[in-house]
Amino acid sequence: MDVFSAMMKLREGEKVFMDEIQGFFSADADALQAPMELKIPSIGIYTGKGASHSWLWAVDTFEKYGLDLIFPFNEEELHLVSYFEFLFVAGGDTFALAEGLGRDGAEKIKKFVKEGGIYLGSCAGAYLVLYTSKPPLNLFNFVPVQIANFESELPPVRTMREKAFNRYACCFIIHPVRDEVVIETSPFPPLFLNEKVSAPIFGGPVFKEPEGRGRVLARFFSFTDRTVFLFDREVAERLLPEKPAIIEWRTGNGAFYLFGPHLEHPSFRFANSVLLKIIAYNVGKMRKKDSLPDVFFKGVPLRLPESIRRLVSDMFIKALSIGDMRAFWKIGEKYYVPEHIPVFVRAIHKRMFKKRIFIEKEEMEIIENDLKISKDILSRISPSTPEEKVELLITSLKDALRIFLRAYFRRVGYEAHSLSQVS
Repeated sequence: MDVFSAMMKLREGEKVFMDEIQGFFSADADALQAPMELKIPSIGIYTGKGASHSWLWAVDTFEKYGLDLIFPFNEEELHLVSYFEFLFVAGGDTFALAEGLGRDGAEKIKKFVKEGGIYLGSCAGAYLVLYTSKPPLNLFNFVPVQIANFESELPPVRTMREKAFNRYACCFIIHPVRDEVVIETSPFPPLFLNEKVSAPIFGGPVFKEPEGRGRVLARFFSFTDRTVFLFDREVAERLLPEKPAIIEWRTGNGAFYLFGPHLEHPSFRFANSVLLKIIAYNVGKMRKKDSLPDVFFKGVPLRLPESIRRLVSDMFIKALSIGDMRAFWKIGEKYYVPEHIPVFVRAIHKRMFKKRIFIEKEEMEIIENDLKISKDILSRISPSTPEEKVELLITSLKDALRIFLRAYFRRVGYEAHSLSQVS
């Protein structure tokens, strides 16, 4: 069976094994040379300061393939990091991520990986843990790898100037292309196959060759008809092909997996398969946790009240209506555009009628309060809306989502616990 089938069988409570040597999946351990039994891992997803909407891609993809023991958390909940087996840090503003997580977050991430946890860093989440001397990023010097998309002089920008580069001291981190590229995977564990896979890139790092404990799991291979060139094509051809796109860095009992492209994007099935194989392989080898964290067992089963459903429905209609608005709001080092806002609202809207959620009264009050703040700003938003107002809108939406989604996914914890009791 393929990795997608394996994940879904796990979600249905069936036993699934992965061959540690060849990478095959099977429900029959005897059919494999070196079987490792898989399970659904607990995944903490950082949603706090600096995190953009892309963490919701990870939520959608994990849920789609049955990896839905998910717990969103922010910078005020860093004590939760040790509870999880995997930690996912997605795209956004790298400097704001470092500021939000701070020294305490850096120490907790370092301890988490040393003790066997797996860090999955995509785009800004990958930049975050690379070596640098610039504060506060230097708190996170965990992976001694440099980036190749670093220029002392800025080449002529051809399009999307607001997305094409970031200033870094006296130099520039440039993003030569956006959207779809092709990467070529390594035939070694945890991917096992040498294959070409389409994946999207939206400002993620292009790595230089790692040394020591680092391994290249995939390299940039080529461009496609959907590739958008932000500089002359020659710049992209110089900086991307054959450069590392995915790297692994093992430390202590755990590892960092860093992705230039967004493997978690739900529209790229084969990129998702690469991410799922990395997770499955590490689940099979992991001995970090024996039981689900207590954070998956809280609240009582309730449906969202009509007042919240009405708020979300009204906001969703308004958010869709501004999708074509021409506006750019710079928050920190990250540019937001109107089309980002429906992504946040849709994440609640598409789930709020499905099932009861396990939620506490105080959490319901937080969701409603944050949604009211968001609706008030959204109802009056325009291209001239001050950036601090847009930042409050994004923050309020993220906070409401964080609480709602953790309550939504708690039901999975209860279901998994019930299955384990039966078996």
